[in-house]
Amino acid sequence: MESRAEEDIKFIKEDLLPEMVHDRCFCEPGSREFVEFDYADVRVQPRQSHHLDFSFYRATVSILFSGEAQLFHVLVKLLPADGSSELAFNGFLNEEILWNKGTLQFGKQFLPRFYLADMGRYGRAAIVVEDPEKNGFERVVDRGLNKEEAVEVLEVIGEVHGKGLATKEAKFSIYREFQAKFQEITFAAEVEEETRARLDGHVKELNSKIEENAELSKKLAKLIDNDLYLRCKTSSEREPSTICNGYLLRENLWFKRSPTDGKIEDVKILDWQRVRCGSNCLDLSTVLSECETADHVDELLDSYVKAVQKENPTVSKADLVDGLLKPGSSYALLITAIENRSVVRVPNALSLGQ
Repeated sequence: MESRAEEDIKFIKEDLLPEMVHDRCFCEPGSREFVEFDYADVRVQPRQSHHLDFSFYRATVSILFSGEAQLFHVLVKLLPADGSSELAFNGFLNEEILWNKGTLQFGKQFLPRFYLADMGRYGRAAIVVEDPEKNGFERVVDRGLNKEEAVEVLEVIGEVHGKGLATKEAKFSIYREFQAKFQEITFAAEVEEETRARLDGHVKELNSKIEENAELSKKLAKLIDNDLYLRCKTSSEREPSTICNGYLLRENLWFKRSPTDGKIEDVKILDWQRVRCGSNCLDLSTVLSECETADHVDELLDSYVKAVQKENPTVSKADLVDGLLKPGSSYALLITAIENRSVVRVPNALSLGQ
């Protein structure tokens, strides 16, 4: 009997990728070249994600364009062949909506090139995107984000937030459609008990780390004086509500640097399963909680606000950052709890707000 990975790899090599080539998914717009599937090398890509049941693979695809071979390096995400949880299905559905429809409204410059986001036309739900690592991008995995990295990320997500706010103001019916179609993942009822337990454990750990810092301890006490999970859930919809990634952890952020001076040239964001219409503070505070230090908070916030205002000049800095402590820091705590991440940098987010 084949293992799940063996079954997935067989599907990718024999069904998914050949059919995608046949449907010209890898062709440039307007191309009329004759294309033919050559071969594919597929391997399992380890991942960490709680609550969401999916498989992740790296593949190298050789495609013949008028007889000349060209290699494509891609990431493939699949739902299980034998059925999946409703939560995992909804996460896939969110990404399918973002890739296929959201990019038409909010652009695609913050995403790697995508070749497919489909819920079953090829036999199984699948997402296929360009592999950032093979295109010169890298992640920050062994430390927090430095100032340059945080600024770049906040400018990118600020642009997304700004476009979301502009769409809500000028084309509310379109924004409302996204709001109605995006499925709840983070606060889904079926994982509430598990999430609450994780959150309680992380709060206790954080308390032990900051107990000698009276100011941070006081701010944490404000967050947990009632039901922290419920506070986070209700405040996640506070205005200004816009399109949010909802999951801006370091492992989902890819940076491309100049080979000459090492400066960042581009940023791509992967994993949009928790995309939602919600408070801008959800993404803002998560990025801040991933920073190495809180030394440059004012500069980071200014960079973010300018990026938002470039797309929507009517929104004020006060609208974007006031009240960041409650909706933002509580969400940063929640995400680190869900992913069972260290809370060592969460105080960076707690250092904000009043």
